[in-house]
Amino acid sequence: MTNIDTTIEKYVKIAKYGINPFRCLYFNPSKYTLVQFAKWCQQYLQNRIYVALIKTAPITGFEVVPSELLLRQAKRDGYSDRRVMAGGLSFYLIKQSEMSKGLLKRYLDFKEEMSKNLRNEVSSNNKGGAGDV
Repeated sequence: MTNIDTTIEKYVKIAKYGINPFRCLYFNPSKYTLVQFAKWCQQYLQNRIYVALIKTAPITGFEVVPSELLLRQAKRDGYSDRRVMAGGLSFYLIKQSEMSKGLLKRYLDFKEEMSKNLRNEVSSNNKGGAGDV
């Protein structure tokens, strides 16, 4: 399993938590325990931070690069002041013109695989019945 595959697994899991837990708790108060609700809220808020980063990246001119793709060279390459944390996941804001050839290749591969996986998740979720939440 490559570095990109493990990164994809982490971020697809975060991207799946798009359903608002507060609304579900309001309509079904006895369905969830406190621990389930707390974990769900944590995942949901990480998802919201990740989505906000992805949406604002084109506006600012930066790309949101997961820390795993930098292969622990962020400080050496001068990106340590552009770190953004979302829960246990960290991202770096880097312009494409500043990326090395290797990092750019890894990032483009990550971006392509992530979009494929998210499309597969959305299509598999749409095939379920009305009771699937």
